[in-house]
Order: sequence, then C-alpha cells, then structure tokens
Amino acid sequence: MNNDPVFPPELFAVIIGALAADLETLRSCALVSSAFYGLARVFSHLQVGPLVDGEHDFPQFCTLLEGSPPFAARVESLRLWTEPNPRNWILEADLGQCLSLLVSLTRLCIAVDDSGYLPWFTLSHANRHSIQAILPTLTCLELKNVTKFPLTLLSHCSSLRSLTLDDAIFATRPGTTAHTDSCSSSSSIHLRHLVLRVRAIVLVQFVDWIANLESLFDFSCLRSLEYRADAPRDHLPIQRLLNAASPSLQHLCIQNHYFLTDKLHELDLRQLAQLRTLALDIYLDDSESHNHQTLLSLGNFVFPPPQQQLALVLDVFTEDEPQRTDITQHLAGIDHILARLPFETVTIIVRAWYPEDGRKEKLLDVCDEFVPAMPLLASKPGRRDRLRILESLPVQ
Repeated sequence: MNNDPVFPPELFAVIIGALAADLETLRSCALVSSAFYGLARVFSHLQVGPLVDGEHDFPQFCTLLEGSPPFAARVESLRLWTEPNPRNWILEADLGQCLSLLVSLTRLCIAVDDSGYLPWFTLSHANRHSIQAILPTLTCLELKNVTKFPLTLLSHCSSLRSLTLDDAIFATRPGTTAHTDSCSSSSSIHLRHLVLRVRAIVLVQFVDWIANLESLFDFSCLRSLEYRADAPRDHLPIQRLLNAASPSLQHLCIQNHYFLTDKLHELDLRQLAQLRTLALDIYLDDSESHNHQTLLSLGNFVFPPPQQQLALVLDVFTEDEPQRTDITQHLAGIDHILARLPFETVTIIVRAWYPEDGRKEKLLDVCDEFVPAMPLLASKPGRRDRLRILESLPVQ
C-alpha cells in the first residue's frame, strides 16, 4: 500500500550487519529478497578452529578457499579460534596460504580460549609476517588472550577503525621484534570504536604508547569506548582517553564501574559534548553493603550539563535467578540518585546470566512491576518513556 512506511536501505544494512555471527538468521534473511541476499553476505564472516568446528582442519579450509576463488573473495571477516595446548593447531598452520586467498578480508580476530594464552612469539616467523602483511588493509582487529604482542605493530594498521583488546598483553620491549617498523604507516589512524578489557598495567602501557606522537593514533574521531575497570587507578588513563576523544565520543560503556566511581576516582564527563549514551554494568552479589555501595556510586560521576540529552543504560547482573523483591529493593534504594542525575532516559536491564556465553536472549518489559518502587524517577518531568525496565531471558 502507498501509505506503508518505507525504511531506508541503510537501516536494513545496520540491522542485518548486527547478525554477522548468527548464520541461521542470516540464511533466513538471504531468502527474503535479492536485496536482503546481498545485505546478508552469507559466509562473509567465518570462524576457524576446533573450538567451532571439530570435523574439519585448517588445511581443509585452505583447500576449500583454493578450490572456490569466488567464495574466498566474499570473506570479509576471519576469526581464528584456538586453544592453549602443546599441539595448538595455529602453531602448525600455514596462515600465509590462507590469508593470501582472502582478498576482501578487512576484519581479523585471533582468539584463545579463556583457559590460557597464546604468546605472539610462539607463532612461526612466516605466520607473524603473513599477519603483519595484511595489517594495513584491516579495518577491525581483535586480540583475545594474546600475549607478548608488540605495540608497534598497531602502527601498521593504517585503515583501522575498530580495535578490541581482550586480556591481551603487550611485549615489554616492543622494539625487539624484527621488521616491526619497515611497513609502519605514515598517516594518522582514526579509530572509531575501541574496546579495552585488559589489566590495569596493560591499560597504562597502551595509553602511554598511543599518547606518544610516534603511535599515529588520532582519537579525535572516536565514537564509542568500552572498557573493563579492574582497579581504582584505571581512572587516570581512561580519563586521558576521554579527554582525547572529547570532540566526538558518543557512547561510553564501563564494566565493573564501582572500581572507579568513589569520590577519589571519579570520571569527569563534562568535556564530552557529543556524548549520548552512558552504559554501565553492575554486578550484584550476596553482600548487601557491596551492592549498596555499588549502586550509590552512580552519583559520583561528573556529568555534562543538564541540557545535553544523555541516555543511561544499566545492565544489572545477578549471580542467581533474580528475586523480584530483592531487585525492587535495590532499585528503590537508588531512585533518589537517578532522579537528580541529568539523564533524558534510563533503561535498566536485569540479567541472571552472562550474554558472553553465546546464547540468544529476549527482553521482557517488566516496567509496570518496578515503577512503584521508583516514584521520583518515574514522575520526573519530561518524556513519558523516561524509565524502562527490562528482564533478559535466555532463549533455549
């Protein structure tokens, strides 16, 4: 019908792009229409390794790529999943053969199972050189549990727009790695998205390095920053990042925020003129004093002026299935804090599990059950949908 709403193609591209790791849903999208088929880009995001496929090995994957150049040309993202053991497949694999066939590759992830680490120097010289050769073409790089990684290699990523460091550890003497400077970029690297889940000492090392003019990183275009706070001293390097990204930062996500938000380690957000969303992960346990201190610490940030429209997203994690009465008491205890903070909207998501385990989730609107416990925030003048409370349930 002529009156039916028409969504722009860019919106569909964003929605389908968020399904990159959900092959089943992508296949369904590809069957909708020829336009959706192109957007779905089935098999453009691949994961390789025994943790995701125990029936096929890496040489078979390379044979598949060699036998089907059109298939290889469609691959844009490659995730190398490995495990820490003496016969680690990635130590024996010929990565150069594989990477040379992926002519459209722009996203690379090297991930190690949480039970261990992969030291960078244990990779063969040929494999390290093959990875280094594609760094200038990558727009997205993720390192998970990779250790002894030379920081100087990041200067080769001239096209990098997204960087994720998940429990990565850098080499203490980055200049000792051979050939790290021969191909380094001479132009600035304009990051758009940065995720830091690293130890405090690694965070300081990373921020000190990027602050050096020789690192070539320019954070004036950074749009989103996500980091995990492990210690109160994290607030100093993070504040330096926030100040560097103040012209453009729109989304800030903090995990374990209670490490940072006491009066001695507060974060000043007043320079972030473009900030639109503050997302905080809150972990509740059996300690009432800990929970009370964590929730009340929400008031210890230094926020932008009230006229700046800011949305707050609280992910509240519990160790067990959340009891509605307990959650209600927790939210009632911070009603007076949230009501006086300069947020245009507040969204609270209650979780009894961790989404990192790969399960899908559905969100149930339970606002009506909790609103009576938060009368100050619910009655605050402004938007009628100022407060939303959702419960996350895993989909079996």
